[in-house]
Amino acid sequence: MDLQIGKATLKDKTYVEKLEALFPDLPERNDIFDSLQKAKFDVSGLTTEQMLRKDQKTIFKQGIRVAVSAIYMDLEAFLQRPSLIADLRAFCQTHIYDVLVAMTIFFNTHNEPVRQLAIYCPHAALRMTEALASYFDSTTSPSGQPETMDVSREQVDKELDRAGTSLIPGLSQDEEEPPLPPTPMNSLVDECPLDQGLPKLSAEAIFEKCSQISLSQSSTASLPKK
Repeated sequence: MDLQIGKATLKDKTYVEKLEALFPDLPERNDIFDSLQKAKFDVSGLTTEQMLRKDQKTIFKQGIRVAVSAIYMDLEAFLQRPSLIADLRAFCQTHIYDVLVAMTIFFNTHNEPVRQLAIYCPHAALRMTEALASYFDSTTSPSGQPETMDVSREQVDKELDRAGTSLIPGLSQDEEEPPLPPTPMNSLVDECPLDQGLPKLSAEAIFEKCSQISLSQSSTASLPKK
């Protein structure tokens, strides 16, 4: 409930204090927080489709439909799920998505959030567009496999902020929302950032991110071409 951390508002603090006064037998705040945090990140028993739809945004711009899903687990564990490629392909076909971006998040031993991205694109023609070609050509993954990248928290926050800004002009009036601050670790209550969902992303920003990563990789190491 420390307001300086940016996870809660004055409204949160007031409501918590009122609840504690009404229910003096409630467990300690930290115990309640830990239980809620575990429940939020518990994806056990969920199918791949349910995990993808648990916290998802859809972007449609310039004829391209992009699904952006927050996955609350380690990327490596997500990629080891049985029949993952078939599930991703079926998900895109069922919901008519051209690109699927999985943004995984988990907490390390120091309780610090670790974010990673995986991009799945079932359409070869779209993968070979000018914006994506330089990135996908620098990888050695088989066709149809999800492409992955490790990014720092600062990189993700910077790109998500920039992507959100570029998306707003393309939205219809009933879809417009004010830009969100960087996604906090928790808090789904009213007026908190996560209450409004994931930060906005545009297809162009995702493609540009792929291109930037490719250029950065090529400047530090020589990778084999497909």
